[in-house]
Amino acid sequence: MVLFKTNGHLYAANNRCPHEGYPLAEGTFNPEKCLLTCNWHNWKFEMNTGKNISGEDDLNIYDTKIDDGNVWIHIPEIPKTKIAVRIFEQLRDAFNNQSYDRIVRELTKLHFEGLDLLDGVRKAIEWSYDRLEYGMDHAYAVTADWLVLFNEFPQMEEKLICLAESVDYISESSLRQPEFAYTSRVTSFSKPEFLKSIEEEDEESAVAMVNGALSDGLHFADLEAALSKAALCHYNDFGHSLIYVTKISRLIEILGAESERYLLPSLTRSICYATREDLLPEFRNLQTHIEKWNKPDGSPDEPAELMGRPTESLMEWVSNQAQSENPKRLYEKLVKLSARNLLHYDMSYQFSYSHQVSKNIGWLDFTHALTFGNAVRKQCSKFPELWKYGLLEMACFIGRNHKFLDRTVEESQWIVSDRQQFFEDCINLILDHGKSTPIFPAHYVKTMLAVREELEFAGEDCAKYLLAGLNRFLHSPLKEKHVRRTIRQALSLVGKEYVVSL
Repeated sequence: MVLFKTNGHLYAANNRCPHEGYPLAEGTFNPEKCLLTCNWHNWKFEMNTGKNISGEDDLNIYDTKIDDGNVWIHIPEIPKTKIAVRIFEQLRDAFNNQSYDRIVRELTKLHFEGLDLLDGVRKAIEWSYDRLEYGMDHAYAVTADWLVLFNEFPQMEEKLICLAESVDYISESSLRQPEFAYTSRVTSFSKPEFLKSIEEEDEESAVAMVNGALSDGLHFADLEAALSKAALCHYNDFGHSLIYVTKISRLIEILGAESERYLLPSLTRSICYATREDLLPEFRNLQTHIEKWNKPDGSPDEPAELMGRPTESLMEWVSNQAQSENPKRLYEKLVKLSARNLLHYDMSYQFSYSHQVSKNIGWLDFTHALTFGNAVRKQCSKFPELWKYGLLEMACFIGRNHKFLDRTVEESQWIVSDRQQFFEDCINLILDHGKSTPIFPAHYVKTMLAVREELEFAGEDCAKYLLAGLNRFLHSPLKEKHVRRTIRQALSLVGKEYVVSL
Protein backbone atom coordinates (compact mmCIF):
# COMPACT_ATOMS: atom_id res chain seq x y z
CA MET A 1 0.00 0.00 0.00
CA VAL A 2 1.19 3.54 -0.75
CA LEU A 3 -0.16 6.76 0.83
CA PHE A 4 -0.04 10.36 -0.43
CA LYS A 5 -1.31 13.37 1.48
CA THR A 6 -2.26 16.70 -0.06
CA ASN A 7 -4.59 19.55 0.89
CA GLY A 8 -5.59 17.69 4.00
CA HIS A 9 -6.69 14.57 2.10
CA LEU A 10 -5.01 11.19 2.30
CA TYR A 11 -4.92 8.99 -0.81
CA ALA A 12 -4.25 5.24 -0.65
CA ALA A 13 -3.51 2.86 -3.50
CA ASN A 14 -1.73 -0.39 -4.28
CA ASN A 15 2.00 0.22 -4.21
CA ARG A 16 2.50 -1.88 -7.35
CA CYS A 17 1.99 -0.31 -10.74
CA PRO A 18 -0.56 -2.51 -12.59
CA HIS A 19 1.73 -2.49 -15.62
CA GLU A 20 4.81 -4.35 -14.40
CA GLY A 21 4.75 -4.00 -10.62
CA TYR A 22 7.14 -1.07 -10.13
CA PRO A 23 6.75 0.43 -6.61
CA LEU A 24 4.61 3.55 -6.88
CA ALA A 25 6.22 4.91 -3.73
CA GLU A 26 9.12 5.63 -6.08
CA GLY A 27 6.80 7.52 -8.42
CA THR A 28 6.09 11.24 -8.70
CA PHE A 29 2.98 12.72 -7.11
CA ASN A 30 1.62 16.04 -8.39
CA PRO A 31 -0.59 17.42 -5.58
CA GLU A 32 -2.07 20.23 -7.70
CA LYS A 33 -3.33 17.79 -10.34
CA CYS A 34 -3.79 14.92 -7.88
CA LEU A 35 -1.80 12.86 -10.37
CA LEU A 36 0.59 9.99 -9.68
CA THR A 37 3.22 9.04 -12.27
CA CYS A 38 5.00 5.70 -12.31
CA ASN A 39 8.53 6.66 -13.23
CA TRP A 40 9.33 3.36 -14.94
CA HIS A 41 7.10 3.67 -18.03
CA ASN A 42 5.39 7.04 -17.38
CA TRP A 43 1.95 5.61 -16.64
CA LYS A 44 -0.20 8.26 -14.95
CA PHE A 45 -3.13 7.78 -12.57
CA GLU A 46 -5.74 10.14 -11.15
CA MET A 47 -5.49 9.47 -7.43
CA ASN A 48 -9.07 10.48 -6.68
CA THR A 49 -10.49 7.93 -9.16
CA GLY A 50 -7.66 5.51 -9.98
CA LYS A 51 -8.25 6.18 -13.67
CA ASN A 52 -5.27 5.65 -15.95
CA ILE A 53 -4.81 8.64 -18.26
CA SER A 54 -1.53 7.55 -19.83
CA GLY A 55 -1.24 3.81 -20.08
CA GLU A 56 -3.75 0.98 -19.86
CA ASP A 57 -4.84 -0.56 -16.55
CA ASP A 58 -6.48 1.54 -13.84
CA LEU A 59 -5.09 1.67 -10.31
CA ASN A 60 -6.92 0.27 -7.30
CA ILE A 61 -7.49 3.07 -4.79
CA TYR A 62 -9.11 2.98 -1.34
CA ASP A 63 -11.08 5.34 0.88
CA THR A 64 -9.20 6.61 3.93
CA LYS A 65 -9.78 8.50 7.13
CA ILE A 66 -7.64 9.76 9.99
CA ASP A 67 -9.12 9.14 13.42
CA ASP A 68 -7.32 10.10 16.63
CA GLY A 69 -3.95 9.95 14.91
CA ASN A 70 -4.64 6.57 13.30
CA VAL A 71 -4.91 6.07 9.56
CA TRP A 72 -7.76 3.83 8.48
CA ILE A 73 -7.96 2.34 5.00
CA HIS A 74 -11.22 0.82 3.83
CA ILE A 75 -10.71 -2.31 1.76
CA PRO A 76 -14.24 -3.34 0.78
CA GLU A 77 -15.47 -6.83 0.01
CA ILE A 78 -16.57 -6.74 -3.61
CA PRO A 79 -19.05 -9.36 -4.89
CA LYS A 80 -17.51 -11.87 -7.28
CA THR A 81 -20.03 -10.94 -9.95
CA LYS A 82 -18.89 -7.33 -9.86
CA ILE A 83 -15.23 -8.37 -9.90
CA ALA A 84 -15.88 -10.58 -12.92
CA VAL A 85 -17.60 -7.74 -14.79
CA ARG A 86 -14.61 -5.49 -14.16
CA ILE A 87 -12.08 -8.12 -15.23
CA PHE A 88 -13.94 -8.81 -18.47
CA GLU A 89 -14.20 -5.09 -19.20
CA GLN A 90 -10.43 -4.84 -18.86
CA LEU A 91 -9.89 -8.07 -20.81
CA ARG A 92 -12.04 -6.84 -23.66
CA ASP A 93 -10.09 -3.60 -23.87
CA ALA A 94 -6.85 -5.60 -23.98
CA PHE A 95 -8.40 -7.99 -26.52
CA ASN A 96 -9.51 -5.15 -28.79
CA ASN A 97 -5.94 -3.85 -28.89
CA GLN A 98 -4.17 -7.23 -28.90
CA SER A 99 -2.18 -6.21 -25.84
CA TYR A 100 -0.58 -9.53 -24.95
CA ASP A 101 0.84 -8.54 -21.56
CA ARG A 102 -2.48 -7.11 -20.50
CA ILE A 103 -4.43 -10.13 -21.75
CA VAL A 104 -2.18 -12.28 -19.58
CA ARG A 105 -2.72 -10.07 -16.52
CA GLU A 106 -6.50 -10.14 -16.83
CA LEU A 107 -6.56 -13.92 -17.28
CA THR A 108 -4.32 -14.21 -14.22
CA LYS A 109 -6.84 -12.17 -12.23
CA LEU A 110 -9.48 -14.78 -13.06
CA HIS A 111 -7.22 -17.36 -11.43
CA PHE A 112 -6.61 -15.41 -8.24
CA GLU A 113 -10.27 -14.47 -7.93
CA GLY A 114 -11.28 -18.13 -8.19
CA LEU A 115 -13.30 -17.53 -11.36
CA ASP A 116 -13.66 -19.92 -14.30
CA LEU A 117 -10.56 -19.49 -16.45
CA LEU A 118 -12.31 -20.86 -19.52
CA ASP A 119 -14.66 -17.88 -19.42
CA GLY A 120 -11.79 -15.85 -20.85
CA VAL A 121 -11.84 -18.02 -23.97
CA ARG A 122 -15.63 -18.07 -24.11
CA LYS A 123 -15.65 -14.27 -24.07
CA ALA A 124 -12.97 -14.06 -26.77
CA ILE A 125 -15.10 -16.22 -29.07
CA GLU A 126 -18.22 -14.19 -28.30
CA TRP A 127 -16.37 -10.93 -29.06
CA SER A 128 -14.86 -12.18 -32.31
CA TYR A 129 -17.18 -14.59 -34.12
CA ASP A 130 -18.95 -11.85 -36.10
CA ARG A 131 -15.67 -10.04 -36.79
CA LEU A 132 -14.33 -12.88 -38.93
CA GLU A 133 -15.30 -11.97 -42.48
CA TYR A 134 -14.75 -15.46 -43.86
CA GLY A 135 -15.66 -17.42 -40.75
CA MET A 136 -13.48 -19.41 -38.39
CA ASP A 137 -9.78 -19.67 -39.02
CA HIS A 138 -6.67 -21.11 -37.40
CA ALA A 139 -7.24 -19.08 -34.23
CA TYR A 140 -10.36 -21.03 -33.20
CA ALA A 141 -8.84 -24.27 -34.48
CA VAL A 142 -5.69 -24.07 -32.37
CA THR A 143 -7.69 -22.89 -29.36
CA ALA A 144 -9.24 -26.35 -29.34
CA ASP A 145 -5.77 -27.87 -29.12
CA TRP A 146 -4.48 -25.40 -26.53
CA LEU A 147 -7.48 -26.34 -24.39
CA VAL A 148 -6.59 -30.02 -24.63
CA LEU A 149 -3.21 -29.14 -23.15
CA PHE A 150 -4.88 -26.81 -20.63
CA ASN A 151 -6.84 -29.76 -19.28
CA GLU A 152 -3.70 -31.91 -19.08
CA PHE A 153 -1.42 -29.49 -17.26
CA PRO A 154 -1.59 -29.47 -13.44
CA GLN A 155 0.39 -26.23 -12.98
CA MET A 156 -1.26 -22.82 -13.31
CA GLU A 157 1.67 -21.35 -15.24
CA GLU A 158 1.20 -23.83 -18.09
CA LYS A 159 -2.58 -23.45 -17.98
CA LEU A 160 -2.30 -19.68 -18.33
CA ILE A 161 0.06 -20.06 -21.30
CA CYS A 162 -2.59 -22.13 -23.08
CA LEU A 163 -5.29 -19.54 -22.41
CA ALA A 164 -3.14 -16.53 -23.26
CA GLU A 165 -1.99 -18.03 -26.56
CA SER A 166 -5.61 -18.79 -27.48
CA VAL A 167 -7.04 -15.38 -26.62
CA ASP A 168 -4.11 -13.54 -28.22
CA TYR A 169 -4.51 -15.35 -31.55
CA ILE A 170 -8.28 -14.82 -31.59
CA SER A 171 -7.59 -11.15 -30.88
CA GLU A 172 -5.19 -10.93 -33.82
CA SER A 173 -7.70 -12.57 -36.19
CA SER A 174 -10.44 -10.09 -35.33
CA LEU A 175 -8.28 -7.03 -34.66
CA ARG A 176 -9.83 -3.77 -35.88
CA GLN A 177 -12.40 -5.65 -37.97
CA PRO A 178 -15.95 -4.34 -38.42
CA GLU A 179 -18.98 -6.46 -37.72
CA PHE A 180 -19.85 -9.01 -40.40
CA ALA A 181 -23.32 -9.82 -39.17
CA TYR A 182 -24.92 -13.22 -39.58
CA THR A 183 -28.49 -13.57 -40.72
CA SER A 184 -31.08 -13.78 -37.98
CA ARG A 185 -33.38 -15.73 -40.29
CA VAL A 186 -34.50 -19.13 -38.99
CA THR A 187 -35.46 -22.06 -41.23
CA SER A 188 -35.80 -25.77 -40.56
CA PHE A 189 -32.62 -27.76 -40.95
CA SER A 190 -32.46 -30.19 -43.87
CA LYS A 191 -29.23 -32.00 -44.70
CA PRO A 192 -29.83 -32.00 -48.50
CA GLU A 193 -30.82 -28.33 -48.47
CA PHE A 194 -27.88 -27.45 -46.23
CA LEU A 195 -25.44 -29.18 -48.57
CA LYS A 196 -27.07 -27.44 -51.53
CA SER A 197 -26.64 -24.04 -49.85
CA ILE A 198 -22.97 -24.77 -49.15
CA GLU A 199 -22.44 -25.88 -52.75
CA GLU A 200 -23.99 -22.63 -53.97
CA GLU A 201 -21.94 -20.60 -51.46
CA ASP A 202 -25.21 -19.30 -50.04
CA GLU A 203 -24.15 -18.37 -46.52
CA GLU A 204 -27.46 -16.79 -45.55
CA SER A 205 -29.51 -19.91 -46.27
CA ALA A 206 -26.95 -22.24 -44.68
CA VAL A 207 -26.69 -20.17 -41.49
CA ALA A 208 -30.48 -19.79 -41.35
CA MET A 209 -30.72 -23.59 -41.20
CA VAL A 210 -28.10 -23.71 -38.45
CA ASN A 211 -30.17 -21.12 -36.57
CA GLY A 212 -33.22 -23.30 -37.09
CA ALA A 213 -31.42 -26.38 -35.80
CA LEU A 214 -30.32 -24.59 -32.63
CA SER A 215 -33.81 -23.15 -32.18
CA ASP A 216 -35.24 -26.67 -32.39
CA GLY A 217 -32.88 -27.89 -29.67
CA LEU A 218 -30.44 -29.66 -31.99
CA HIS A 219 -26.71 -29.61 -31.31
CA PHE A 220 -23.42 -30.06 -33.12
CA ALA A 221 -23.69 -33.84 -32.92
CA ASP A 222 -26.95 -33.66 -34.88
CA LEU A 223 -25.31 -31.57 -37.63
CA GLU A 224 -21.91 -33.25 -37.67
CA ALA A 225 -22.61 -35.62 -40.57
CA ALA A 226 -23.82 -32.76 -42.77
CA LEU A 227 -20.91 -30.51 -41.81
CA SER A 228 -18.38 -33.29 -42.47
CA LYS A 229 -19.90 -34.04 -45.87
CA ALA A 230 -19.93 -30.33 -46.76
CA ALA A 231 -16.28 -30.04 -45.75
CA LEU A 232 -15.26 -32.97 -47.97
CA CYS A 233 -17.45 -32.39 -51.04
CA HIS A 234 -14.54 -30.46 -52.50
CA TYR A 235 -10.84 -30.30 -51.75
CA ASN A 236 -11.85 -27.35 -49.59
CA ASP A 237 -9.15 -24.86 -48.69
CA PHE A 238 -6.47 -27.58 -48.81
CA GLY A 239 -8.34 -29.60 -46.20
CA HIS A 240 -8.89 -26.86 -43.64
CA SER A 241 -12.67 -27.21 -43.67
CA LEU A 242 -12.61 -30.76 -42.32
CA ILE A 243 -9.90 -29.88 -39.80
CA TYR A 244 -12.17 -27.10 -38.55
CA VAL A 245 -15.11 -29.48 -38.14
CA THR A 246 -13.06 -31.61 -35.74
CA LYS A 247 -11.79 -28.57 -33.85
CA ILE A 248 -15.29 -27.14 -33.41
CA SER A 249 -16.35 -30.50 -32.01
CA ARG A 250 -13.57 -30.32 -29.43
CA LEU A 251 -14.27 -26.68 -28.54
CA ILE A 252 -17.93 -27.39 -27.90
CA GLU A 253 -17.03 -30.42 -25.81
CA ILE A 254 -14.74 -28.31 -23.60
CA LEU A 255 -16.56 -24.96 -23.54
CA GLY A 256 -20.10 -26.28 -23.44
CA ALA A 257 -23.16 -26.24 -25.67
CA GLU A 258 -23.72 -22.52 -25.07
CA SER A 259 -20.73 -21.86 -27.36
CA GLU A 260 -22.55 -23.43 -30.33
CA ARG A 261 -24.44 -20.20 -31.05
CA TYR A 262 -21.10 -18.58 -31.95
CA LEU A 263 -19.07 -21.49 -33.28
CA LEU A 264 -21.56 -23.15 -35.63
CA PRO A 265 -22.36 -20.04 -37.72
CA SER A 266 -18.64 -19.28 -37.88
CA LEU A 267 -17.82 -22.79 -39.10
CA THR A 268 -20.65 -22.69 -41.64
CA ARG A 269 -19.46 -19.37 -43.03
CA SER A 270 -15.92 -20.68 -43.39
CA ILE A 271 -17.08 -23.71 -45.40
CA CYS A 272 -19.19 -21.49 -47.66
CA TYR A 273 -16.20 -19.28 -48.42
CA ALA A 274 -13.60 -22.05 -48.63
CA THR A 275 -11.48 -22.14 -51.75
CA ARG A 276 -12.22 -25.21 -53.86
CA GLU A 277 -8.81 -26.49 -54.81
CA ASP A 278 -10.27 -29.32 -56.90
CA LEU A 279 -11.06 -26.67 -59.52
CA LEU A 280 -7.32 -26.20 -60.06
CA PRO A 281 -5.79 -28.21 -62.92
CA GLU A 282 -3.64 -30.40 -60.65
CA PHE A 283 -6.64 -31.66 -58.68
CA ARG A 284 -9.36 -31.39 -61.32
CA ASN A 285 -9.78 -35.16 -61.65
CA LEU A 286 -10.69 -35.55 -57.98
CA GLN A 287 -14.43 -35.62 -58.69
CA THR A 288 -13.90 -38.18 -61.46
CA HIS A 289 -12.14 -40.51 -59.03
CA ILE A 290 -14.86 -39.99 -56.42
CA GLU A 291 -17.56 -40.88 -58.94
CA LYS A 292 -15.84 -44.10 -60.05
CA TRP A 293 -15.02 -45.23 -56.49
CA ASN A 294 -15.47 -49.00 -56.13
CA LYS A 295 -15.93 -49.33 -59.88
CA PRO A 296 -12.94 -51.43 -60.98
CA ASP A 297 -10.80 -49.54 -63.46
CA GLY A 298 -7.43 -51.11 -62.85
CA SER A 299 -5.62 -53.66 -60.74
CA PRO A 300 -4.50 -53.05 -57.17
CA ASP A 301 -0.75 -52.73 -56.99
CA GLU A 302 1.87 -52.06 -54.36
CA PRO A 303 4.72 -50.22 -56.09
CA ALA A 304 8.13 -50.26 -54.51
CA GLU A 305 8.04 -46.50 -53.94
CA LEU A 306 5.00 -44.27 -53.56
CA MET A 307 6.90 -41.28 -52.27
CA GLY A 308 7.44 -38.68 -54.96
CA ARG A 309 4.53 -39.69 -57.15
CA PRO A 310 2.39 -36.84 -58.55
CA THR A 311 -1.23 -36.21 -57.64
CA GLU A 312 -2.98 -38.01 -60.49
CA SER A 313 -0.81 -41.10 -60.08
CA LEU A 314 -1.56 -41.24 -56.35
CA MET A 315 -5.30 -40.75 -56.81
CA GLU A 316 -5.29 -43.56 -59.37
CA TRP A 317 -3.39 -45.78 -56.95
CA VAL A 318 -5.80 -45.01 -54.09
CA SER A 319 -8.81 -45.74 -56.29
CA ASN A 320 -7.37 -49.09 -57.36
CA GLN A 321 -6.27 -50.11 -53.86
CA ALA A 322 -9.71 -49.30 -52.45
CA GLN A 323 -11.16 -52.22 -54.44
CA SER A 324 -9.58 -54.73 -52.09
CA GLU A 325 -8.06 -52.91 -49.13
CA ASN A 326 -9.67 -51.87 -45.87
CA PRO A 327 -9.91 -48.05 -45.86
CA LYS A 328 -8.20 -47.80 -42.47
CA ARG A 329 -5.19 -49.74 -43.73
CA LEU A 330 -5.08 -47.59 -46.84
CA TYR A 331 -5.35 -44.56 -44.60
CA GLU A 332 -2.31 -45.66 -42.59
CA LYS A 333 -0.24 -45.93 -45.77
CA LEU A 334 -1.21 -42.39 -46.72
CA VAL A 335 -0.42 -41.08 -43.24
CA LYS A 336 2.99 -42.70 -43.45
CA LEU A 337 3.56 -41.03 -46.83
CA SER A 338 2.50 -37.67 -45.38
CA ALA A 339 4.92 -38.11 -42.49
CA ARG A 340 7.79 -39.07 -44.82
CA ASN A 341 7.06 -36.02 -46.94
CA LEU A 342 7.27 -33.83 -43.84
CA LEU A 343 10.57 -35.48 -42.93
CA HIS A 344 11.90 -34.68 -46.41
CA TYR A 345 10.61 -31.14 -46.93
CA ASP A 346 13.18 -29.21 -48.96
CA MET A 347 13.87 -26.19 -46.76
CA SER A 348 15.57 -24.33 -49.61
CA TYR A 349 12.09 -23.26 -50.75
CA GLN A 350 11.51 -21.21 -47.60
CA PHE A 351 14.83 -19.39 -48.06
CA SER A 352 14.67 -18.87 -51.81
CA TYR A 353 13.34 -15.59 -53.20
CA SER A 354 13.81 -16.17 -56.92
CA HIS A 355 10.98 -18.58 -57.68
CA GLN A 356 7.37 -18.20 -58.84
CA VAL A 357 4.46 -17.73 -56.44
CA SER A 358 3.36 -21.32 -57.09
CA LYS A 359 6.55 -22.47 -55.38
CA ASN A 360 5.99 -20.50 -52.17
CA ILE A 361 6.01 -23.72 -50.22
CA GLY A 362 6.80 -23.81 -46.52
CA TRP A 363 6.67 -26.15 -43.57
CA LEU A 364 2.94 -25.59 -43.06
CA ASP A 365 2.13 -26.95 -46.51
CA PHE A 366 3.53 -30.24 -45.23
CA THR A 367 2.19 -30.22 -41.67
CA HIS A 368 -1.34 -29.70 -43.03
CA ALA A 369 -1.19 -33.11 -44.67
CA LEU A 370 -0.92 -34.69 -41.21
CA THR A 371 -3.49 -32.51 -39.47
CA PHE A 372 -5.88 -33.13 -42.36
CA GLY A 373 -5.19 -36.86 -42.18
CA ASN A 374 -5.95 -36.77 -38.46
CA ALA A 375 -9.30 -35.14 -39.25
CA VAL A 376 -10.02 -37.70 -42.01
CA ARG A 377 -9.55 -40.62 -39.62
CA LYS A 378 -11.84 -39.08 -37.02
CA GLN A 379 -14.70 -38.08 -39.30
CA CYS A 380 -14.56 -41.00 -41.73
CA SER A 381 -14.52 -43.48 -38.86
CA LYS A 382 -17.78 -41.90 -37.72
CA PHE A 383 -19.22 -41.61 -41.23
CA PRO A 384 -17.69 -44.42 -43.35
CA GLU A 385 -19.38 -43.23 -46.53
CA LEU A 386 -16.90 -40.33 -46.50
CA TRP A 387 -13.75 -42.47 -46.75
CA LYS A 388 -13.55 -42.09 -50.52
CA TYR A 389 -13.45 -38.30 -50.19
CA GLY A 390 -10.96 -38.30 -47.35
CA LEU A 391 -8.52 -40.80 -48.85
CA LEU A 392 -8.49 -39.18 -52.28
CA GLU A 393 -7.97 -35.73 -50.79
CA MET A 394 -5.08 -37.08 -48.72
CA ALA A 395 -3.61 -38.25 -52.02
CA CYS A 396 -4.02 -34.68 -53.32
CA PHE A 397 -1.99 -33.38 -50.39
CA ILE A 398 0.79 -35.91 -50.84
CA GLY A 399 0.94 -35.50 -54.60
CA ARG A 400 0.96 -31.73 -54.38
CA ASN A 401 4.06 -31.80 -52.19
CA HIS A 402 6.03 -34.30 -54.27
CA LYS A 403 7.92 -31.55 -56.13
CA PHE A 404 9.30 -30.05 -52.95
CA LEU A 405 11.14 -32.97 -51.37
CA ASP A 406 14.77 -33.23 -50.38
CA ARG A 407 15.80 -36.86 -50.83
CA THR A 408 19.19 -36.17 -49.24
CA VAL A 409 17.75 -35.73 -45.73
CA GLU A 410 19.33 -38.34 -43.48
CA GLU A 411 16.31 -40.04 -41.92
CA SER A 412 18.27 -41.69 -39.12
CA GLN A 413 19.24 -38.26 -37.76
CA TRP A 414 15.62 -37.58 -36.82
CA ILE A 415 14.51 -40.96 -35.49
CA VAL A 416 13.00 -40.70 -31.99
CA SER A 417 14.17 -43.38 -29.56
CA ASP A 418 12.53 -42.19 -26.32
CA ARG A 419 8.94 -41.26 -27.11
CA GLN A 420 8.04 -40.00 -23.63
CA GLN A 421 11.08 -37.74 -23.36
CA PHE A 422 10.52 -36.50 -26.89
CA PHE A 423 7.00 -35.30 -26.14
CA GLU A 424 8.15 -33.68 -22.90
CA ASP A 425 10.73 -31.78 -24.94
CA CYS A 426 8.09 -30.86 -27.52
CA ILE A 427 5.82 -29.44 -24.82
CA ASN A 428 8.65 -27.38 -23.34
CA LEU A 429 9.54 -25.99 -26.76
CA ILE A 430 5.93 -25.10 -27.54
CA LEU A 431 5.24 -23.46 -24.18
CA ASP A 432 8.09 -21.00 -24.74
CA HIS A 433 8.13 -20.95 -28.54
CA GLY A 434 9.42 -17.39 -29.02
CA LYS A 435 7.53 -16.87 -32.30
CA SER A 436 6.00 -13.44 -32.87
CA THR A 437 3.42 -14.58 -35.43
CA PRO A 438 0.70 -16.77 -33.84
CA ILE A 439 0.14 -18.99 -36.87
CA PHE A 440 3.53 -20.68 -36.41
CA PRO A 441 3.23 -21.83 -32.78
CA ALA A 442 -0.35 -22.76 -33.67
CA HIS A 443 1.01 -25.30 -36.13
CA TYR A 444 3.55 -26.55 -33.63
CA VAL A 445 0.66 -27.39 -31.30
CA LYS A 446 -1.70 -28.74 -33.96
CA THR A 447 0.91 -30.96 -35.58
CA MET A 448 2.22 -32.31 -32.29
CA LEU A 449 -1.25 -33.26 -31.07
CA ALA A 450 -2.20 -34.77 -34.44
CA VAL A 451 0.92 -36.95 -34.37
CA ARG A 452 0.33 -37.91 -30.76
CA GLU A 453 -3.23 -38.99 -31.56
CA GLU A 454 -2.25 -40.90 -34.70
CA LEU A 455 0.39 -42.89 -32.83
CA GLU A 456 -2.44 -44.73 -31.08
CA PHE A 457 -3.51 -46.20 -34.43
CA ALA A 458 -0.23 -46.40 -36.35
CA GLY A 459 1.90 -49.46 -36.92
CA GLU A 460 5.56 -49.44 -35.95
CA ASP A 461 6.89 -48.21 -39.30
CA CYS A 462 4.26 -45.48 -39.64
CA ALA A 463 4.90 -44.35 -36.06
CA LYS A 464 8.62 -44.07 -36.79
CA TYR A 465 8.00 -41.60 -39.60
CA LEU A 466 5.35 -39.66 -37.70
CA LEU A 467 7.80 -39.01 -34.88
CA ALA A 468 10.76 -38.32 -37.16
CA GLY A 469 8.78 -35.87 -39.30
CA LEU A 470 7.53 -34.00 -36.25
CA ASN A 471 11.04 -33.98 -34.80
CA ARG A 472 12.53 -32.36 -37.90
CA PHE A 473 9.70 -29.82 -38.17
CA LEU A 474 10.00 -28.66 -34.56
CA HIS A 475 13.78 -28.48 -34.57
CA SER A 476 14.46 -26.86 -37.94
CA PRO A 477 14.51 -23.18 -38.95
CA LEU A 478 11.09 -21.74 -39.74
CA LYS A 479 11.16 -18.47 -41.65
CA GLU A 480 8.34 -16.17 -40.55
CA LYS A 481 8.59 -13.29 -43.02
CA HIS A 482 9.67 -13.31 -46.67
CA VAL A 483 10.60 -9.72 -47.42
CA ARG A 484 12.74 -10.00 -50.54
CA ARG A 485 10.60 -12.77 -52.03
CA THR A 486 7.43 -10.71 -51.59
CA ILE A 487 9.01 -7.63 -53.19
CA ARG A 488 10.40 -9.57 -56.15
CA GLN A 489 7.10 -11.28 -56.83
CA ALA A 490 5.24 -7.97 -56.57
CA LEU A 491 7.64 -6.38 -59.06
CA SER A 492 7.07 -9.27 -61.45
CA LEU A 493 3.27 -9.28 -61.13
CA VAL A 494 2.62 -5.54 -61.08
CA GLY A 495 5.24 -4.93 -63.75
CA LYS A 496 3.18 -6.96 -66.22
CA GLU A 497 0.44 -4.32 -65.94
CA TYR A 498 2.71 -1.61 -67.27
CA VAL A 499 4.26 -1.12 -70.67
CA VAL A 500 7.57 0.71 -70.63
CA SER A 501 8.23 2.74 -73.74
CA LEU A 502 11.86 2.84 -74.78
